[in-house]
Parts: sequence; structure tokens; C-alpha cells
Amino acid sequence: MWDHGLLRRQSDDVSDEIDEIFFIYMMLNPVSSKELMDVFLDWEPRVSLPMTDNVILAATCRNIQALQTLLERSDFRVPPTFSERLKEVTFSYGCGRTEGLGLIATKRPDDFPIDSDLFEKFVEELDFETLKSLIQVRASDVRVTETVLEKAAKNQNSGRIFRLLWPRRESGIVITESMLRYALANRHAEDIVSFMQENIKSDMNFSEETIDTLLSASEAGVTCLKLLQCLSTHGFSLSERLTETICCHKDAMDMLTLLVNKEGYNVPITEGIISSAASNKSQGPAVLKFLAKLHQKSLPVTDGYTKKLFK
Repeated sequence: MWDHGLLRRQSDDVSDEIDEIFFIYMMLNPVSSKELMDVFLDWEPRVSLPMTDNVILAATCRNIQALQTLLERSDFRVPPTFSERLKEVTFSYGCGRTEGLGLIATKRPDDFPIDSDLFEKFVEELDFETLKSLIQVRASDVRVTETVLEKAAKNQNSGRIFRLLWPRRESGIVITESMLRYALANRHAEDIVSFMQENIKSDMNFSEETIDTLLSASEAGVTCLKLLQCLSTHGFSLSERLTETICCHKDAMDMLTLLVNKEGYNVPITEGIISSAASNKSQGPAVLKFLAKLHQKSLPVTDGYTKKLFK
């Protein structure tokens, strides 16, 4: 195809540069982009590759292997206009593109500036090893702010991101309720929270509303309860509202067992608590049975409430 001029900008073009559009489509090929990239790189320097803003954007979209090959085998420079072009698509790219941009930021540090928005995107979406490599290369170019640590607590790829960034934080930053909330909602909650617990202020006081929010958002209910019990300066006070929240949690049985074994149970069992337990799709029957055992008599469910429950 190259010998017949089909890959050039025009069929009669004598240029040695591959057509930009063709190169973009090659980058977007989910199956063969790496193999084609190897072929084109084998042709260098006889054939020139069009490393434009649009080509680099395409390279970060799909097959990261093709981009890795390009970065390893070619010494291309990122155009100075690329950062401005990237801002035009900031709100439309997902995790796949973020990974590609992270590779470019690591392999071409002199060509690709990292602003605060992009670094926050990296922290929230990159995997641990990619982010670790990036920070090793670009440590002097990034700032670990409170917002960055919140993004680290939200990263669902690894429970080690927050731990990686914490020693690099700016002076005066402490673990906040927002960081805790994001960490508890993370599927790696146990890893993140165990590290936070070692570095958190011991005098944090949580309102009932904050505790309720943390319990509701928590992916790991028992981990959340243990943390709250540990941090509560004046002891962990269980209320009807918090009991309702616990009873509808996916980890309700383990959470209730922990509470009863450690602190006992002295909250009156109300219709609101029964309603929350009944709404628990995964553990409802077991929770109701547990509550009945605690109550040691018939649960307080009126005829009117029963009708409402089964509507």
C-alpha cells in the first residue's frame, strides 16, 4: 500500500509521511494497532510518522500496547500544542485515556506539563504501578493537596494509592471526614482505612449525621464500625437512627454482632428499625430474627404498619 502511494496524504504525494487520518484509524484499531505500529516503526527513518495532537489523542484511546511500543521505540516529541488540545476533551475521556496520558507524562516528562486537574485525574484513575512510576519521574512537578488525597481515597484500582501519596502531602494536611467517607466507600476500604487509622487525629468528633453518612456510604461495614468506635472520643453512642442505617446495610449481621458483643444493645426496637431490617434484600430475614432475639418478645409491628410493609 505504501509503495502504491495509498498511505500518503494524496496518492500522487511524494511525501515520506504517512497520512494522519490513516494513522489515527490505525491507532484506534482494537486488534491490530500494536502489530501495525511495529511495522511502521520498522520503516523508519524511510517513512515519517505524523505525530500530531490528534494522533496522540487517538493513541491514548484504545490499545495502550501500541502507545507503549511507540514510546519505547520512537523518540518523537509531544507537540507543544497538545496540552491545550487536551483541555478540549477533558470531560469526555475515561480511564483508558487516562492510562495512556499517564504513560506519556512518564516517558516524555520534558514535553508534557501536568496541571493540577490532570494530576487529580491520574490519582483517581491510574493503577498503583503506573502512578508510582509517574510520581518517581515527575515528583517535582506535582503537589499533593487535600483534594489530591481525596481522589486517592476514591481510587478503586488499589488500596495503596493513599499510602503512596500521604508522605508527599503538603504541610499541615490531616485526614478529613471527606477522605474517610471516600475511603469507606472504596472496595479496598479495609486497606485504606487501616493506614488512615495509624495517621488520623485521635480527637476527631463525629456528629450523629456524619456517623450515619459514613455508615451508609461504607463498602465495609465492620471496618467502618471499628474505626468509629476507635475514634469516638466520648464512646460510640448507638441511636435509633444509626440502628436503622446498620439494619439495612449489606453487612448488617456482622455489624450488629460486633456492637452487641462489644458494647451491648440498649436501643428500643421500633417500627422504623424493623422497616430498615425488612428492606435489607440480602440479610433481611436474618436481621429480623436477630432483633427478635434481642427484644426477647414479639417485635413491635402494628396492623397498620404490616399493611404498609406489604403494599
